[in-house]
Amino acid sequence: MFLRWPHEEEKRSELLADRIPILWVVESTYAPPQSLDPIEDWVRLPMPKPDIEARVACLMQRARAEAVPVIGPDNVLHTSAGRLALADSEAAILAPLAENFQRVVLRRDLVQRAWGTPSDEHRNALDLRILRLRRRIAPLGLEIKTVWGRGYMLELA
Repeated sequence: MFLRWPHEEEKRSELLADRIPILWVVESTYAPPQSLDPIEDWVRLPMPKPDIEARVACLMQRARAEAVPVIGPDNVLHTSAGRLALADSEAAILAPLAENFQRVVLRRDLVQRAWGTPSDEHRNALDLRILRLRRRIAPLGLEIKTVWGRGYMLELA
């Protein structure tokens, strides 16, 4: 979100609460904002367009990094949207997906983590667990995508 500093400062707390990145455009007569959140930055115009684009790309990268889900040792999935307690069997499947966030995890690797053996005999059981996990993680803004012929990938919804 591009906002003018300090004229639109009243929008700041709501946007940051929703974790929406902000690039403040600071007018020449004002001091820049203090104590910025990692998903805030500021520029003073005139500024070359490539420099502004680089600042925006950096803010988006920070916002994405903040959104990476983590499964704690207590089998609780932690995201910026909330927490979800997982059964051991769910955590066994979701952990490699979270560890490889936005990257493909092979089916055989998920089966290996969940059942200790990379065999095809657990194919239907894995499909059923993935289906249930999709329903459980949807309220947290996450989804498990199928990568046909390869495996699954955990992403932001």
